Amino acid sequence: MIFLKYTLHLFMEDFKIIQFTFAGLHLQEPSTFISDFLLAIISLYISFRIFKLNNKENAKFLYFYIFLFISTLFGAFGHVLFYYFGVLGKFPSWFFASIATFYFCTAVLEDIPTYFNLKWKSFIWFKAILLLLLSLIFTKFIFVAIDSIISYVIFGGILSYLLWNQKRIHMKYLVYGTILLVPSIFVFVLDVNLHALFNKNDLSHLFILMAILFYYKAILERNKLNINCLILN
Repeated sequence: MIFLKYTLHLFMEDFKIIQFTFAGLHLQEPSTFISDFLLAIISLYISFRIFKLNNKENAKFLYFYIFLFISTLFGAFGHVLFYYFGVLGKFPSWFFASIATFYFCTAVLEDIPTYFNLKWKSFIWFKAILLLLLSLIFTKFIFVAIDSIISYVIFGGILSYLLWNQKRIHMKYLVYGTILLVPSIFVFVLDVNLHALFNKNDLSHLFILMAILFYYKAILERNKLNINCLILN
């Protein structure tokens, strides 16, 4: 890990937060504001598309995208207005990110029996509340990140892969999306800042964007399968 971080450092610039003024406001991280805002807009667009499918089975995924939209929107302003609100300005983004993660996990559980559902939900609630509280108490994003890593690896990766093997073909897109999220973990751990205008936040947002597009593909495929089943019946 140390060797990898040293190797990456050879290709990275020394990270300096870009600060600028606009309309008399002292602002910073313009690129992160843009990448967060872009994620918010795309999440909102996907939310509308899922809503238009008019399928109750997609409700949990709809909530996932809605809260992801709220989280990334708050995240955009939390970064650009950091001079005024500091770390406290990022709390709303962390809070709604935890809710989005919760709904992602419960959305995956829609494809498994109710008995296992109840056990998994207890685990989801416990880790989400515990890690969010730790983030707020210690004012560290790392705990929210740990919650996300555990959730997406277990539910978007392992559980989705098992369901894929049980002929739920649409779950493969959740697996693909989760695989795309894995590099974002190393981006944060290794503090990979490729450029002042493309720092670790922007790079991780790129991976997240690709992942949520694959998740949306999974929703579309499941919806298509459900329609085909209704026609056959």
